[in-house]
Amino acid sequence: MAHPKENLGDEVSQRLKLSLAQRLQLKVTGTVPTERRNRPVWRGELQFYAFKYPVHGLVGNHPQGYREVLVCPECKAAS
Repeated sequence: MAHPKENLGDEVSQRLKLSLAQRLQLKVTGTVPTERRNRPVWRGELQFYAFKYPVHGLVGNHPQGYREVLVCPECKAAS
């Protein structure tokens, strides 16, 4: 079972495989929904997104915090 504080963006980043339509949406909008995930300790599902980050390239994560900001999981792990 995953720890509640564990960053699940790493798991998503490692297995990002986008369809042609998703790649086009990523190019146009900058983000694309990839999957919905649920953990036993969560109240519900979270939508994960793929987005391009200047330093690490294509990464995936779920919106963080009250403002629901997409944060690069690799940068967050380094800090």
